[in-house]
Amino acid sequence: MTEFEFIERTDSACPFIVKMWVLLEGSPSPLKLKADITKVSDLDDFKGILKHEYEELTNVRPQNIVFLHHNNTLKPNEDVQTLANTATAENPLVVRYPISAVNIKVTFVYGQKQGKREIPHTSGSFDQLQALAREIFKDLEEGTIYFVNDGTEIWNAYNFNTVVKSQTAQDNNVVLKLKILIEGKKKYSDWKLKDVFKDILKKPTYNSLSDMPVLDMTELPPLDPPFNQNQLTKFVDEIKVKLSSLRDEFGNETKNRLYIDAFMTHAVDYIRTQINKSVRLDMEQGLDGYGPVDYWVKLVEILLFLCEAKAEDMNQGSSQAIVQAQSGIEQLSKLGYEELLIYGIASTGKLWRFIRWSGSSENPEVHISKEYTCNFKGELADEKEILTYIAQILTVQVYLYDKNSEHPSKRVKVNEK
Repeated sequence: MTEFEFIERTDSACPFIVKMWVLLEGSPSPLKLKADITKVSDLDDFKGILKHEYEELTNVRPQNIVFLHHNNTLKPNEDVQTLANTATAENPLVVRYPISAVNIKVTFVYGQKQGKREIPHTSGSFDQLQALAREIFKDLEEGTIYFVNDGTEIWNAYNFNTVVKSQTAQDNNVVLKLKILIEGKKKYSDWKLKDVFKDILKKPTYNSLSDMPVLDMTELPPLDPPFNQNQLTKFVDEIKVKLSSLRDEFGNETKNRLYIDAFMTHAVDYIRTQINKSVRLDMEQGLDGYGPVDYWVKLVEILLFLCEAKAEDMNQGSSQAIVQAQSGIEQLSKLGYEELLIYGIASTGKLWRFIRWSGSSENPEVHISKEYTCNFKGELADEKEILTYIAQILTVQVYLYDKNSEHPSKRVKVNEK
């Protein structure tokens, strides 16, 4: 059944009526527009009828009205009668128009990556932003894209226009920073251990971390050279200063990070000094848009290592570290690496667990270490051991992924484990 209806003319004085499904972009639903097109042959002529029918188009210049059908932009000389035959309630003729005169400057944020674009403020701005996000970030997962701006979720054109109107324009520009997210994907902090076992590791029979394969930290290749006395003294002194400043207190995530900072910075400094200056540490950065990673270490573009700081819940910290490791593995795979290996840590500053993810995202081999305890007593022997483990892991990763590594034998040794 066609949506096109007309009264056939017997002479030029008779009206020629069409009924066409038309959607003013951004409106909740289309309307069946009944119009006399006696003097209308194409879409360019049809703009005059629309300006009369829709208040939103009254002050819009005809050249600024754009038509779309089946997501394709139509030329102004398209035949109106033909479109009346093909436009339906499910696939109406879409009318795109300017909403305001402002220019929108957008910074997209996806994980650690950013991209910038400028667009006009039209009824199609939201759809345009979704398309630009996929154009800029080729590794975006399939699914419905939505955005977050200053904590406000943007799911549709209405949400987007509300955000734009709430901003103060400067020199006719509105500046937005949009985090890109995919509908249905959990934030790291939302993952529970049982869900990680079932959905990530595909091990629904696991009940606790003790059911996972054990990561034996003593099997890591020894540091060559080991930490020297001066490096260890600086590490111990920093820990003792933090203990004194905080009166030996732990218990919340902010305080715990101050202790973890010392381990991460001294381990990375060792790698930069002894092995590769391209290694860098960063904190509170997004990995793929689903929550920040407290610490991560990279070799240029390659994620080597990540660390999740928690106040006290090591199960939750381990869950997050495993999910973050999966995201890291997916990034390595998209970069073209065939050998996939990432290490992670869950820590409260006092308690530490190490995680190793090898293999693909679909067929992982994930091992977890026993729980190590730092008592921060005496000469900090336990703390030095943890520091050494972190440096050993980073060494393994640098030798594995650095194409210019002079240690192929160590690379092979790691692969055999």
